[in-house]
Amino acid sequence: MCFGGLVAMEIARRLTARGEQVGFLGFLDTYPHPRFWPPWVRFDYLVLRRIRETWTALRTAPRGTLAAQVAARAAALRRKLAAAANARQPTEAANARSSVVNMPAGLPPAVKAVFEGGVSALEGYQPRPYPGKVSYLMCGYHTYLPHGPAAVWRRLVGSLEVQCGPRSYDPDGPTNAEYVAHWLSERITDAPAPAPAERRGASNAGRVNYSPSSAASV
Repeated sequence: MCFGGLVAMEIARRLTARGEQVGFLGFLDTYPHPRFWPPWVRFDYLVLRRIRETWTALRTAPRGTLAAQVAARAAALRRKLAAAANARQPTEAANARSSVVNMPAGLPPAVKAVFEGGVSALEGYQPRPYPGKVSYLMCGYHTYLPHGPAAVWRRLVGSLEVQCGPRSYDPDGPTNAEYVAHWLSERITDAPAPAPAERRGASNAGRVNYSPSSAASV
């Protein structure tokens, strides 16, 4: 989950509110914290998805391992509930609350601190409506929501363009980095040119002019 997209959205929203023109706002797998999702989307992801995954895992488990699978999943559930209820373990509680951000094991202390700060910022930031267009690139080999980003973002942005990246690595095709670079290049090239300063209205008088590109992207 890319928190940088939320930072870019807030920048674009504030620039627009000041009368500036935002030529391009791009998201790369960006979602707000689940508590700001529509209730039906949150329930689908946090409850129904887990039920489906558990059922699939148990149904396809090799014969003779079913009891061990059930015991392992029950233990994981108990650990998650205990972490969420234990106020003396803020990091584990934060991970339990966020549900979509899991800290990788073995992080150096400095990186771990940055990660925890990002989780805290994600939990506290509530996106406000942005009237402009958002171009959204989904990671092709995983998706966070069965209904896609439109389920979360359609009520928060003026318009939403969604594209899905490659679902698997193709040795004869572009790398993921090349694909993203090409996607960004196309949209920045096609972004509307900024309006001349004299056409922006008297409300901008006396304000500092930003760079003509005025593009907020991840």
